[in-house]
Amino acid sequence: MKSFLVRVCLFFGCLLLLTYAVYYLELYAYFLPNKEVFDAIKESKKKKEKVRTLIIGDSVGRQLFNDAKVELPDTLLSLSCNQAIDLVGQYLLLKNFLDNNSSVQKVYLFYNPFSFKNNLDHKFTYNYFIKPFYKKEYMPSLNQEVLRQVHKIPYYKLADFPPVAITFWTPDVQQDTTSQKLFLSEISAGYIKKMQDLTRSRNISFEIVPPPLKISRKQQVNDLYELAKPEKYPELFSDLFTSYFNRMYYLPDSLYVDGMHFKRPEKYTHLALQKSF
Repeated sequence: MKSFLVRVCLFFGCLLLLTYAVYYLELYAYFLPNKEVFDAIKESKKKKEKVRTLIIGDSVGRQLFNDAKVELPDTLLSLSCNQAIDLVGQYLLLKNFLDNNSSVQKVYLFYNPFSFKNNLDHKFTYNYFIKPFYKKEYMPSLNQEVLRQVHKIPYYKLADFPPVAITFWTPDVQQDTTSQKLFLSEISAGYIKKMQDLTRSRNISFEIVPPPLKISRKQQVNDLYELAKPEKYPELFSDLFTSYFNRMYYLPDSLYVDGMHFKRPEKYTHLALQKSF
């Protein structure tokens, strides 16, 4: 019995050591489903002296501009990763890059119109935002609304605990249905304003541009436009969203694998560059 207990203790001891090794060596960032977020964070902290145009955005942007099959000029860089990091995550990537690179002249937020309502209240928040971004280095950039939303997520304090951090376990999240009836959530509006202020302070132009959308979603976009009335968001709308909706364009449904993503994204990269930028 004693030898059995010794073997059990040794097994769990080795397992715990392995868990901490995977955590502190950041090996989990290479195999978890949210790896593209960790990739974007690492890329955002690199020196890229040739970059003049920076794209941040969702997974459609990642499909179109980050794929190894697509050859882009070295003056253009995309940090697009996933809409699940919400606009606060997009802002943190942008700030990382601008803090490390003074050569940027233009920034584009390439973002689908259905994600501006995100308010850190969805099932992906835990693994895609809290784990990568709820860190000491980013705390000065997180406003009170972000903190309130994070603190509503069950077990948010455990997100940086190694046995949890290296897995994709997700707690149940009760989504706030009121934010789903908006075009622009409070967090989205606040962090678009922060993007504007950050780029303006560095004499960098900033625009929000749409991805190519399925033609069958045109009515949904029209409905969103009705929610995005200028009187609701006067400053943001006049500066950014009039141009955003004017640039909206559509492609046949047959080109898409789901509601947003392309079957062959590399075939439409240059079209997106031409139409959106």
